Amino acid sequence: MEKEDYFKFAEEHNMKINEKVIDRILTRLSITEGHCPCVPETEWTEDHLCPCVFCERDVAINGHCHCNLFLKKDSEKAA
Repeated sequence: MEKEDYFKFAEEHNMKINEKVIDRILTRLSITEGHCPCVPETEWTEDHLCPCVFCERDVAINGHCHCNLFLKKDSEKAA
């Protein structure tokens, strides 16, 4: 995915992008073949491809996804 695709995904799912970390996360995603950089390689599955299947649930519950790329729209900043 390209950078603008993450912004589009966030908008379509009523979230926003954490612009403080996006470039760093995208760099890591290029290294991890698109898998969430917070998940060890030994645990990679299709579920961990960013945006992972846990993203929306984590944002709803915690206000941000595990790696802080996606934030709840009304959130000022991630925890």
